[in-house]
Parts: sequence; C-alpha cells; structure tokens
Amino acid sequence: MRGVAMESEGPSEPGFVGIRFCQECNNMLYPKEDKESRVLLYACRNCDYQQEADSSCIYVNKITHEVE
Repeated sequence: MRGVAMESEGPSEPGFVGIRFCQECNNMLYPKEDKESRVLLYACRNCDYQQEADSSCIYVNKITHEVE
C-alpha cells in the first residue's frame, strides 16, 4: 500500500537541464546573471563568450522514494 500517489510526469515539469559548452573554446558554460537587463546568461570562464539562457531553470532536484 502506498501512502503517496505518484503523479505522472507532465510536459510542464523540467527534465534534465544538461551541460552547455562554449562554441569558441569548448569549455563548460556557467550560469551568470546580467544585473542590468535582469537576464540569465551562460558564460565561459576562459574567454568572453556568453549566450542567453533558453530557460530560467539551471538545476533539477528530483526526489523519488517509496513509502512502505
């Protein structure tokens, strides 16, 4: 018997966000805030490459466990 009903994953729930890489030097891009325009960017730490984020989600923490 389950104490918590498991809901099916809908299209509105975010999945794996993924890792983005710099198009110029192939290093990993890190999330960064542009404080003037209040936009989320992904920026390279080794060169000046930046790109605007497609989504405001940068991390997904999915917790699944069974209740006995």
